[in-house]
Amino acid sequence: ADASDVTDAADASDPSDPSDTSDDQPMPGFTLVDENEISSTYEQEISFSDYEGEVSAWYFLHCTWSYCRGQFGRLDTLQDEINALSTDLNVTIIGINEIGFESGNPLISSAGDMPMLQDVESVNLWESWAVTYRDVVIVGPDGKKFGVYNLTENNLNNATPYEELKAMLLDAANLP
Repeated sequence: ADASDVTDAADASDPSDPSDTSDDQPMPGFTLVDENEISSTYEQEISFSDYEGEVSAWYFLHCTWSYCRGQFGRLDTLQDEINALSTDLNVTIIGINEIGFESGNPLISSAGDMPMLQDVESVNLWESWAVTYRDVVIVGPDGKKFGVYNLTENNLNNATPYEELKAMLLDAANLP
């Protein structure tokens, strides 16, 4: 897989599909293990329900790709920046490595200390959430999808995409 296969019509949501994750339905739950050796939750199970009532952002990546690890590092910086703004902002950014790219797990610790979860066949979060490679899925405090920001199209090493994603996360956190 490479950047050329990030736009696949099969990834489009079908309203008749029971796994459709449209904005008005809570996102499907899951539990996966943190594989980032320098994360504070390394080797612990992390569940979607752990972030109930908070804003969570889930970055769907391939840990084997240096671009993805670089974006993970930028997200780690963004997480630190948001944390420094206010202790009242409950925003957490987490990576999700696709099944088949497990060999990159040891490499992610060089990019940042955020949790990085390894998807597994029994969960298959990429399929149940109907994501596209390098999507950042933002989930609001209500457990519903707030927005999606794709990092193939929006390189966080550039100021504009970085600030756009930051604004989306802050908007989600300030929902009534």
